[in-house]
Amino acid sequence: MGLRKIADRVIHTSLGGAASRVVNRSLHHLGLQIDRVSPELRALPSYNIKTVLDIGASYGDFLLRARPFLPGPFFHCFEPLPELYASLQEVVRRDSRAKA
Repeated sequence: MGLRKIADRVIHTSLGGAASRVVNRSLHHLGLQIDRVSPELRALPSYNIKTVLDIGASYGDFLLRARPFLPGPFFHCFEPLPELYASLQEVVRRDSRAKA
């Protein structure tokens, strides 16, 4: 049984989100990440998007998840909460086609 299948089973136990965080943190130390990709994200390239406005961008999680599917568009990310905005700025600094 592969690592992804094992992790998937652990994540779907009664522990739910807590198990997911433990597994992902453990795998992160090995340079691995388990991430589910929704059909909506996979469909994004078909829309020929030029600009993305991410209102309530939080930590920049949408930017991180969507960027592999949308390498070209510029992302304008807005977050009003200062503690979240600081984290968002760190994510945006690593992306030349994004601004917080």
